[in-house]
Amino acid sequence: MKDILILTDGYGILLYEEKGLYRLPVVASSPSDCLFASRLPPFYLDCGQGEEEACLVGVIEKLPIPFASKTRYFLLSELNAPIVDPRSRKALALAFAFYPYLFGQKRVHPLSPDELRSSRALLKSLRKNRAGKDKIRLYRGLMRCECAFPRLKEAYRLLCQC
Repeated sequence: MKDILILTDGYGILLYEEKGLYRLPVVASSPSDCLFASRLPPFYLDCGQGEEEACLVGVIEKLPIPFASKTRYFLLSELNAPIVDPRSRKALALAFAFYPYLFGQKRVHPLSPDELRSSRALLKSLRKNRAGKDKIRLYRGLMRCECAFPRLKEAYRLLCQC
């Protein structure tokens, strides 16, 4: 199983350039000198040689950056930019959806009663559709993180697709 490193500056996610396209860094195992925040359970993601099991790993700090190529931070609004490698888009969408979970942003502002009811309905739907314990645990963990309801809906959508 491979690790896909999610490095951040607090706003975007770092991608590196390879053959004119930007992609997420994939490593055989996470370097020991990284300062990890959290990791997501394995998903089937494209790591360059077809889809295989990989974990998204939140890395708070890694200096020097382990790849010498050009790098750039990308925002969620740039997810579908033509310079982003299409093989990295699914992993990148998961990284943006679960960003608060990956980097341990605990909830400070509660959801409104309607949003809380809706997010619980989505959780119930995951259980009803037998999404798997890892996905249910991951969604429940995201509910405890500082994020708005639209992010929870996007995370639900992505979990249903994986």
